Amino acid sequence: MGCVCVIAVSTVVLVLVHSCLHGAIALINTSPFQSSQPSLDSADVSFQVHSYNDLRLWPQLIAKSVTWFKVDPHWMSPQFCESQANVKDADSGCFVLNHDTPSSLRNYNTTEEIVNLMTEKRFLWYFSDPSVRIYIALCFKWDGVDNLCSSLPNATKWRHLLSTFLADANAAIGKYHLNVEFILDGNATPTNRQCLISMYEPLVATWIVGRDPASALIDNNVENGDARFQVNNMPQSSPPASNVLQLQAKKYGKFANSSYPFLFWEPSSQDDIQNVSATYAKGPLAPHGLRFATNIDPVQVSLYASSSSQYGLKDALRFAYNSSNVVVPIEQAEPQSLKIYYTDGGAIVTKNATDLIFYRTSEALLARKGTSLVGATSDVDFFVSLENILLAASQSGAWIFNIAESRTEKYVVAQPVFASFPESLQQNVVLAIAITQDAPTSPINELLVSLAFSSPNSTKVQIIELTLSNPLSTTPRFFTASAPIYTNLSHNENLSVTTTSLSSLYMNRIVYHAIVFTSNSNVGFLSFWHGNINGSPIISIPNFAIGTNPSLKLFESNGSLWLFMGATDAFCWNTETNNKQAYPATCEITPMPVQYAHSYTMSRVLDLQHRAATPELYFGPVVVSPCSTTLGMGNFSSFVHGTFGAGLLPAFHVTTDVNGKNAVHISCIYHTLSSSSFSTSSPPSITSPSPRVSSTTLNSCGMPSTSQQGLAIDTWSLSLVQP
Repeated sequence: MGCVCVIAVSTVVLVLVHSCLHGAIALINTSPFQSSQPSLDSADVSFQVHSYNDLRLWPQLIAKSVTWFKVDPHWMSPQFCESQANVKDADSGCFVLNHDTPSSLRNYNTTEEIVNLMTEKRFLWYFSDPSVRIYIALCFKWDGVDNLCSSLPNATKWRHLLSTFLADANAAIGKYHLNVEFILDGNATPTNRQCLISMYEPLVATWIVGRDPASALIDNNVENGDARFQVNNMPQSSPPASNVLQLQAKKYGKFANSSYPFLFWEPSSQDDIQNVSATYAKGPLAPHGLRFATNIDPVQVSLYASSSSQYGLKDALRFAYNSSNVVVPIEQAEPQSLKIYYTDGGAIVTKNATDLIFYRTSEALLARKGTSLVGATSDVDFFVSLENILLAASQSGAWIFNIAESRTEKYVVAQPVFASFPESLQQNVVLAIAITQDAPTSPINELLVSLAFSSPNSTKVQIIELTLSNPLSTTPRFFTASAPIYTNLSHNENLSVTTTSLSSLYMNRIVYHAIVFTSNSNVGFLSFWHGNINGSPIISIPNFAIGTNPSLKLFESNGSLWLFMGATDAFCWNTETNNKQAYPATCEITPMPVQYAHSYTMSRVLDLQHRAATPELYFGPVVVSPCSTTLGMGNFSSFVHGTFGAGLLPAFHVTTDVNGKNAVHISCIYHTLSSSSFSTSSPPSITSPSPRVSSTTLNSCGMPSTSQQGLAIDTWSLSLVQP
């Protein structure tokens, strides 16, 4: 896939449902989200984020509309806790948040900090929304051999510490009107712990088939503790859905009428998630749906679940998205030799210099049509389009075509309408191209074209802006940046450029440009211009993210400028290993590329600029990560990042919502992977004293299905968080 690196993010789908608060108490901020938005979290098959114990992950989880959390309070001795910077009182030990046995090599977040985060001014609106309850499962870990109900010192300290935490949490819930419910899990359930039957009421507990009392499947006996078990928590086994089948045979007992969703832990692969979804769909269905408790990104879980809809589940279940992974076979033995471009009119796939395929898209379904580009006989490398205008460029020139359906509807014919191009580009290498439209309501529209190019033997990247009238009948106006935007280019690297035009109050055009590309040091570089490109960029970020084949999109919404980025060969921050390991913390891992992994990022340009200029907001070696500070540093940020699957040659398309839902809709077309597409061997990992190290294989990222080969499409929506 070429050298790994650059920018990140990609198509993401984040979405929110929370309505604005209209002043419950003075400390509550108004929600930055508009009402009537699509929600990533509202579906019959959804998710519970699992082992997101690094609380620096939570600000972006809020932006992704997460309502079900699961953390791992791990009791540690007073001696250990005295060395922890985040522990104030170590007399009874402490509950640090980590799945695996904690290490003295790092500081951990604590249960006390969960309460602090919920009541922090920037996040209070989210946890006190009266229309949306937030659930936090506390999966307690206990490494001792003593029974927690014994009178031995450590067990006594454990019980006292939990009582203290719940008293403090309940006090905060009452004071700040939080709409939060804690659920007992792990070592805090009554199983084999007689004293816990009546302690910590009225909190309910999870029930696991095969581990907890069989009688609790049917009964709500108060005396033996069956009444405490109210959340069906099914583990994955072999085959993956065997526990679902086992409980289906018993019609899920009392849980069939539970006020809580079914939980299923801890799948990550697309095949397993599809298999469990298909089994669950046979019914009976839970009144409050099924949630996959998983360590991977919520967007990825939702897309993997939504892809089950193509197997006849769409009528039975409501998914977060209407479609995902709709495979369209193509006649191509070597997918690596394909080039895929997503345009406003559909998708263009090139198989060689002249053999082109054009796909029209409608409701995420791809209809195949052949395409004939009259006059383009050279090696065409770049396509962009706007409405029915197609601009194709290669290393030897560029063409502009007017796309029209033929009368037979067998082909989409593209006739050249303009072939002249600035002489300064004729002998240069075109590296990236973007097109946008200026003043679409004016009688004579203009097309703004940005091209990044360099000389064949030069390491300098230059950018040029062209203004083309429409109809295309005049010589284009153009100018070039006065200085190279980059001076260390290797021509086998990937580069993306985007441009957009906004109108000011005085009807003057304001042009924005953004450009990003990989570098030999495996780090992305982003530059952003406000106005003419012959000036200095207002944002210049050398250490941006991990990934290759970056795709940038600039767009405007409600008076704010937004930047979307997609990439492949990205780093999977959230995996079972990365979330659970003792050291390092998730947000402190040295990121490494994972071949074929797709990522997404979206942000208001102002928030991105603030984040890039303030390293303490994101902690790590690159700007793009799912981590953000939990401390009160400014407003709630719109910046979000994550992964959403894997494949070859992703091409992204972004459209703003036309129904006033304050959202954007993302589509990503890519070539699916086969079992022979990748190696299962791990690249070199970071040095770590922990038995768990940073995950570096695609399998740990959440393996996509390899059963079908061809083009696939993922579609989803992102909420536009307006602080």
